[in-house]
Amino acid sequence: MICVEIDYFGYVALLLTSELVQGLTRNYEKFLKNSKFHDVVIKVGEESNARAFHVHSQILAAQSPYFATALSSDWAKRDENHIINFNKPNISPHVFELVLK
Repeated sequence: MICVEIDYFGYVALLLTSELVQGLTRNYEKFLKNSKFHDVVIKVGEESNARAFHVHSQILAAQSPYFATALSSDWAKRDENHIINFNKPNISPHVFELVLK
């Protein structure tokens, strides 16, 4: 639910409720589950405990100063398919999934 308030000067203020925040969170989780339109592959873990996450650079950069820097054109290079590939073997897949959520 969104509550709209109009103050004395006629400005409209939107008050975010927990329902809206939960809805946004669910939408972000849909991006994580669906790799369509992804532009980053982050491989985490080692050997039998490894996983590749197909994620979206704009969402990562907007949510994290680390990823904003790491995914910038100064640091990251795209391959011939315009994908940024990261390898992070020192992070477990379970922990990295929690970070993304």
